[in-house]
Amino acid sequence: MPHSNFLPTNPQQLTPCGFGEAVVSSTALSISHELFGFSAAELLAADRATISVQGTNAHIRWDGGDPSATAGFHLDTAGGAAHFVINGNANVNNIKVIRETGSDADISIQLEKIARR
Repeated sequence: MPHSNFLPTNPQQLTPCGFGEAVVSSTALSISHELFGFSAAELLAADRATISVQGTNAHIRWDGGDPSATAGFHLDTAGGAAHFVINGNANVNNIKVIRETGSDADISIQLEKIARR
C-alpha cells in the first residue's frame, strides 16, 4: 500500500536520489517518461516519491493503470499546490499522471531512498 508505515518517519533516514519536472497535458504520463528526466538507476533506488502539482488539478494512479481526466486519485490545486507521497519502489515506478481539464499541470517529483547502513 502506498500509505503504509514501512518507511522511516525520521527524515534523516531518507536521502534524495532524483528530481524531475514535467508539464502534463491530456495524455497520461509515466514517471519513466523522458520528460521527467529520471535515470533507470534513480527509479530503481527510489523508495518514496513526493509529488507536487501546480497550475491545474491532476489525477494520479500507481497501480499500473492509466489515469484519465475523471479517473484516478484527484490532486486538487485550489489552495495553490497539491502534494502527495507514494511509498514503495513498485508503486513509485507505476506512477502515471494526467491533467484534469483546461491548462496543463506542472508536476514536480522528488525521489528518495532509505539510507541503509
